[in-house]
Amino acid sequence: MLKLIQLEFKKVRFSGYIRGIIIANVLIALFVTGITFLEQLEGIYAFQTYGEAFSLINVLVQVTFVVFAAVLIARLVIEEYKYKTITVMFSYPIQRKKLFAAKLIIVFFFTFVTILLSNAFVTTAFFFLSEHFSLVPDQLSHYLLIDHAKSLLISTATSSGISLAPVYFGMLKKSVPTTIVSGLLLIAIVTSNNNGFSLSSITIIPVTLACIGILLAYLTFRNIEEADVL
Repeated sequence: MLKLIQLEFKKVRFSGYIRGIIIANVLIALFVTGITFLEQLEGIYAFQTYGEAFSLINVLVQVTFVVFAAVLIARLVIEEYKYKTITVMFSYPIQRKKLFAAKLIIVFFFTFVTILLSNAFVTTAFFFLSEHFSLVPDQLSHYLLIDHAKSLLISTATSSGISLAPVYFGMLKKSVPTTIVSGLLLIAIVTSNNNGFSLSSITIIPVTLACIGILLAYLTFRNIEEADVL
């Protein structure tokens, strides 16, 4: 399995994704900092606590990189089926399930790592800017950091699970747009905020959706050994 993962990993030109990740992180940091500065010009604080700021950053990062994951699924799976290049891989003496699983493992860990590192980068950048320009009228305590770290690990894991669901919808018609749009809609539903209430605040909901995402991914390749790829 590790060799399969390495093989699939080499097929993806991650240099382009890395540039995209860096650009996305900078844009998220500029957006959060920008709205904070604009609010401060009007004499009010956009965030009363660091917890509020970190929550917004986490939502923006999750939405961004679940969409990135959907693009990666489109590249690794949907396009190979659409253009029938997957038949070359299936001609090798390798179980199709293992090959498909290797692709999805890459997507899962790509999402997990990028969300985690991006959160770390953007929150750190925002904290230093806030400390320098007094953007948040609150002190960052180690208790908040611990709580944020715990919630971040949970949300990152659940987002990574949810990121696998688009493969099911994309494979229905071998459609790249469907793959990307379904990923965006799923994570938007989970992270949407209505008067302070968000589905992601109820831990069981994103955890359940993550399990559903993994289940949908499994159902996609459950019968792949007998299925006609054309």
